[in-house]
Amino acid sequence: MTLPLPVRNIGQVSAQPAAAFDCSLWKQSVRQRAVAREQLRVRTLEQVQRGLQARFASRPAVRVYLFGSLTQPFAFGPRADIDVAVEGLAPGDFWQVWGDLEEVFGTERMDLIEMEKCPFAGLIRSRGIQVQ
Repeated sequence: MTLPLPVRNIGQVSAQPAAAFDCSLWKQSVRQRAVAREQLRVRTLEQVQRGLQARFASRPAVRVYLFGSLTQPFAFGPRADIDVAVEGLAPGDFWQVWGDLEEVFGTERMDLIEMEKCPFAGLIRSRGIQVQ
């Protein structure tokens, strides 16, 4: 059995434009999520900076930088890690600092970079935020 196809004049153009799909609720939801992520980033950045300043206050020779998504507007999210670079740590202090920072931040989602061993240290210095 075949079904009849609708009859349409191929040469005719409708005077009525096709109805557009309303995306306003979706766009509003996307904007709200972006604003919430940015608010999370700003709060987290402030907390991390305070924690780093407190942790390294007794070590004035150490320079500390934040880099990565935490320093970039609208790039940080709830599953992002915290990228920290340190310069001038005493030999053998790396793992102690790592453990201390995990406790300070309350997360294992952290990268700790030794600037002296980092091939992109110049980028961190130029684009990151120096905390200490």
